[in-house]
Amino acid sequence: MIQAVIFDHDGTLVDSEAMHFELWRSMLAKEGVDFEQDEYIRELSGLPKPQTAEYIAQRFNTKLSSEELYKENIRLTHEHLKNDRYPLMPYVQECLQACKENNMLTAVATGAARTEVLASLKSHQLDTRFDAVCSRSDVKHPKPAPDVYIHALEVLGIPAAHAIALEDTQSGVQSAKDAGLTTIAIPNAFSQSQDFSRADYTVKNLQQAWQLIQRKR
Repeated sequence: MIQAVIFDHDGTLVDSEAMHFELWRSMLAKEGVDFEQDEYIRELSGLPKPQTAEYIAQRFNTKLSSEELYKENIRLTHEHLKNDRYPLMPYVQECLQACKENNMLTAVATGAARTEVLASLKSHQLDTRFDAVCSRSDVKHPKPAPDVYIHALEVLGIPAAHAIALEDTQSGVQSAKDAGLTTIAIPNAFSQSQDFSRADYTVKNLQQAWQLIQRKR
C-alpha cells in the first residue's frame, strides 16, 4: 500500500524554473555574456545550484568563481522571495488536500537549499503541510544521487516500496529511482525534452498524478 507521496520542489510544487533562469541570465549580463534560455534548458534545468554555478564559471570563464556565483545567486533568490513568490504549479493544493483526506504522509525532497525551499513554501503557507522537508542541505550528495530521497524515507519511517515520488526532471527521476521509489514524471516547459524513460509513469499534471496514486492504493 502506498503510504506517502514525496514531492520535488522546483518545477513540481512551484513554477520556479523561469525565475531561476532569469537570475542566472542577469548575473551573466553583468559580465557581458548573453546567456540563452535554450542552453539553460538543454544543460542546466533541474540541476542543483552548485552544479549550475560550476558549469557557468567554466563555460563562460567568469570573473567570479563558481562558489562566488553560487553565493550571489542564493542572495538574489532570497531577495526575490522577500518581495515575491514562485507561482504554484497546477493542482498543488488539490493534491495535498487529497493526500490529507486519504491519511497519506507527504514530504518534499529537493535539490534546493533548506533556507530557499522553506522560504518558498512559507510564501504559500505550505511549510506546515508536509511531514518532512528534506533538502540538499541535509545530505552529502545532491540529486541525481539518491541521498535526499533516502533521507526523506528515513524521516517518514517507511520503506521505498510504500512511497511514490513526483518529479519534473531527468536528474530527479534518477534520484528517486535509485532510492527504490516508484516515480511519476511530470515534465514542464523547461524539462519536456529530457529523457524520462526511467520513470514508471509520465503524466501532464498533478491531477493526473493523483489519479494514478489512487489506483496504486
